[in-house]
Amino acid sequence: MISERILFLNKRIDAACKRCGRDPSEIKIVAVSKRFPVEVVREAITLGSNAIGEGRVQEALNKFQSLSDLPFEKHMIGHLQTNKVKEAVMIFDVIQSLDSYKLAKEIDIRARNLGKIMKVMIEINISGEDQRHGISPLEVEHFYHRILQLRNIKVIGLMAMAPFVAPEETRLYFRRMKQINGILKLPYLSMGMSNDFEVAIEEGSNMIRIGTAIFGKEI
Repeated sequence: MISERILFLNKRIDAACKRCGRDPSEIKIVAVSKRFPVEVVREAITLGSNAIGEGRVQEALNKFQSLSDLPFEKHMIGHLQTNKVKEAVMIFDVIQSLDSYKLAKEIDIRARNLGKIMKVMIEINISGEDQRHGISPLEVEHFYHRILQLRNIKVIGLMAMAPFVAPEETRLYFRRMKQINGILKLPYLSMGMSNDFEVAIEEGSNMIRIGTAIFGKEI
């Protein structure tokens, strides 16, 4: 089933890229495996999913240990509390959910202690919803230049979640993200999930976070 879902996902990505004149090879897929068992994650990796996204540090720690024989990129995509930073810096390759200077400083300290340069992405609260984490779009540029002073952090992109609305209604939020990154010119724009990734690709995303469209409904 996972193989069929991945095949269908790739067809949808190809079609979205064709509509906006992009090369499908530009699109990086992060397979979101949170709350799915190790066995199905292992299957996805063996079928070519080379980037895995997890939302909780402890779940990721247990899961990644069981998958240590396989090569894949490890992404933290959930909200990260400062008391979990030490473990997160140890096990993840990318932290996509950097949403405060306090968190940035803690990541920098822990990364320095490990002799590591931690790749991070700035999470933007593009919808302005109170329940969402992220930096205000109006503060992103200032925040970015502030954390550039931290030597053990490397900012590689921006990340955002659109509101849970009809896919076409997410377009203006993704378009705003592309405008913001037009100023910062970072390599990655992580936006788009199973319900709205096609619109995200049409508006400039080159990293999509896909759970249901790969793994199905949560078990």
